[in-house]
Amino acid sequence: MKTLLLFILNIITVLGIHGQDDSVRIQLLKEIISHNQDSSLEVEMKNQYENEINELIVNETMTKAGNDFHELFYSLWVWPEGLNDTFIMLIKEKPLRGNSTQVSIIINDILIFEMPLQPRYDYLVSIVEMAVNQANAYLYNYEEIKSSLEGDDVKGTGIF
Repeated sequence: MKTLLLFILNIITVLGIHGQDDSVRIQLLKEIISHNQDSSLEVEMKNQYENEINELIVNETMTKAGNDFHELFYSLWVWPEGLNDTFIMLIKEKPLRGNSTQVSIIINDILIFEMPLQPRYDYLVSIVEMAVNQANAYLYNYEEIKSSLEGDDVKGTGIF
């Protein structure tokens, strides 16, 4: 509520009520708050900040091959249109025997892709293409399942 009051005070200041004294501003604030008890502006501001961290790709690689994987993945990746949820993608790497490592792609704490990497560039490109296709398939499938579960045919009255 405090942020709402500060926000409204800033709006009043920007709108040009500079010549008035503070008592007029306070009276205006009281009138606005009394007319807006449902605090829909506060809910709208909260939704805006919740969606601020969306479509984030986090790089947690350690080697040059892992960093090359992340750069190739990031250059090929395009977030699908029409996603309603927030998705944070994590690209992790862990070392294996020899000079190979294992790369994993995790979307919202769900492992969707895991594959060993080798330092060969042509192999790396083919792995990145598979990873992009797998991530796209996962996101589309997730949205499809979510929309089918929220459909009218699934919702019931609870009466048997």
